[in-house]
Amino acid sequence: MSMAALGGLFQAQGALHRRFAFGGGVGLVSHPCDVGLQGRLEKAALAGQSGNMSLRRRVPVTVLLAALSAGSASAQAQKPPAEAPNAVSPVLILPPTSPPRLVSSYPAQDQVVAPGVLILKVAFDQQMSPTAWNYATVAGAEPLDCVKTPRRLADQKTFVLLCRVQAGRTYGVTLNAERAGGFSNLGDNPAQTAVLTFKVGAEAPVTTLRRAMTAAGLKDDETPVQDAPPMTMATGAAR
Repeated sequence: MSMAALGGLFQAQGALHRRFAFGGGVGLVSHPCDVGLQGRLEKAALAGQSGNMSLRRRVPVTVLLAALSAGSASAQAQKPPAEAPNAVSPVLILPPTSPPRLVSSYPAQDQVVAPGVLILKVAFDQQMSPTAWNYATVAGAEPLDCVKTPRRLADQKTFVLLCRVQAGRTYGVTLNAERAGGFSNLGDNPAQTAVLTFKVGAEAPVTTLRRAMTAAGLKDDETPVQDAPPMTMATGAAR
């Protein structure tokens, strides 16, 4: 049964009920003539199922369909968007590298140098981390008397360390005696262990930082410590 037919049936029943209202109550349809009246009313209401539905009856159905369509479109518009996949932070993966190697030093292996101020210089074959280093003594040699921290120079491969040595002694130093935490390249690959020993002569000592830098082949801007004050030994003449 169409919506219009149901509406007509409800109107007919409403009219019938109003006809048999007594005071504040509603009487039941029980007389044959009343039954016939109700049948005629229902027949009249069902006649709305034919294709000749009046404009007045079609309007509520049209409005209902339009409202349903609008509600469906609104629901689709309010549907939350699909969640985007979780973004993954980029990860920098460096290619494998070979361990750095010591390629030069001052003093060189078994070289004889002057006593006094000495700048130990070591250079590797790769760019190195500025914060990783490891010095240790060598069995049978004197330990070096140096400041605590070396400085990496601008080429990122060379380190310099300010020390002091005494005449007539043999000194030795081991680089990366323990490779973990020692001199490493930018990929955190530690350098190979290297041992360096040298001797100190008996000539007049080096007493200035500038002279020590010249002996190590360093430029004016390659001091072993930043903003280092002039360093002069208490004994001996400047060289």
